[in-house]
Amino acid sequence: MFSNTFSGIKLEFDGLYYGGNYEIEVSNSTEYASYVEFGHRQTPGRFVPAIGKRLKKSWVKGKFMLTKSQDSFPVEIKIILDRKFH
Repeated sequence: MFSNTFSGIKLEFDGLYYGGNYEIEVSNSTEYASYVEFGHRQTPGRFVPAIGKRLKKSWVKGKFMLTKSQDSFPVEIKIILDRKFH
């Protein structure tokens, strides 16, 4: 397993090499990653001490950071794999 950062997201790669091909699983082990990626519900009016504010919206839109950065994966992953295995 190895990791790298794309578009400010730390991603972990678990790769297998067989038959001349790489099979790579890209993941983010942060518990809240899916909520940031795809959006989430929240309760308007609820006070959140960590930010010192009350929530205003019932839905927070996702940032789609991983989804948007997938276009750059093939080139960047090739560079990472070349460094790692050659």
